[in-house]
Order: sequence, then C-alpha cells, then structure tokens
Amino acid sequence: MSVNRTYKLPWTRFDPQEIEAAATAVAASFPGLRVTVERFSDTAVHCYFILCREPGDVPLEWRLRPHFELLVGPGGAPVALPMQVEVDFSHLPANADSPQDLYLMSVDQGRCWNEALWPLATEIMDRFCRYWGIEPEWW
Repeated sequence: MSVNRTYKLPWTRFDPQEIEAAATAVAASFPGLRVTVERFSDTAVHCYFILCREPGDVPLEWRLRPHFELLVGPGGAPVALPMQVEVDFSHLPANADSPQDLYLMSVDQGRCWNEALWPLATEIMDRFCRYWGIEPEWW
C-alpha cells in the first residue's frame, strides 16, 4: 500500500511558470538535488527532484545520512533509477460536484524512490509552502 499526501493550495490561478521557479528554488535549498519540470497541460505540472541517476553519484551529504548505506549498499534492495521524488501540481476546475476551482500539490510514497525518500518528499512540500508563504489544507 502506498501513502499519499495532498495539499489544497490557496491559489486563485494555476501558473506553471511560477511552479517551475519555485521548484528551482526548492531544489537549490538541498545539497546536490536537481529538478526537472514537465508541463503536461495547462492544468498539470510534474516536478521530478533527482538525487542522482546512478547509486555511485549520490552526493556525500546524502551518503552520510543514517541508514542510507543500507538502501544502496551490498545486500540492499534492488535500486530503481533515477533516485527521485515526484511532486505533482494540478488544477481541477469547478464543476457540479465542486463549486470552486481546486489547486492541489501531491506526492505519493510509491513515487519517492522505493519509498526511501519519503522524508525528503514531505520536506520538499513544506519548502514549497514556505517559498510561497502559504498554509495549505490537507485534502
């Protein structure tokens, strides 16, 4: 079973350029983290925060974290590459069931490098919120 965290954002419009700028700033706030942003449509943007593409490329700051070697070292589980966290943004327009537009930011534990980067995923979401100076609602 996978765990999901979704925040309802207090926005009045969906701005893919602003999401990309925020993603770049959030990635820069972590040592060795890179980001790739994909715009799927006018209502969906996915941000891929990449720790590394190969296990040997893990930045030293991350290799020194407790238990990290257990994840990538000998005898560990098979490693899915790249090691990344996916954060999705979506805009759900108002309809008969929901009279207001919804703006959502979500992560799924299953898309956080075999669940091992879940703590990083939740911190990334928190840093997005701090970047924008917002208090999201759980959704």
